[in-house]
Amino acid sequence: MRCSRWLVQGAVKRHDIAVRTELDAAIKPVIGNRIQLQQVADRTLLVKSEHESSGQVRVTVEDSGTGIDPKHVEKIFGSFFTTKVDGIGMGLSICRSIIESHGGRLWASSGRSRGAVFQFTLPKRPVPG
Repeated sequence: MRCSRWLVQGAVKRHDIAVRTELDAAIKPVIGNRIQLQQVADRTLLVKSEHESSGQVRVTVEDSGTGIDPKHVEKIFGSFFTTKVDGIGMGLSICRSIIESHGGRLWASSGRSRGAVFQFTLPKRPVPG
């Protein structure tokens, strides 16, 4: 576990990625088999980039969480739409505006088995000739 955490921390730092966790400090340690419990609480975040035949680059961010309610898939990008008690509903709307202003597209879907998948495309920068 420590080795994989070290490798991830190095990649996160090299690529200037911010990882934020929200862990309740008041929670006391629990009793259980750590290896078995980690398999139940899989916390996976996949970030993937690929070239598209259209001449754009696609970035995919997929998590292993609860996913997106199908009735909210398109609504989540609307201004002031939120499913969070304390949310204001501007984050994804702003993200979509930024991507579109750069000539790209941003969309979301549920993962194949679980989780959420966010994808965006951006045009490739021309190579100076």
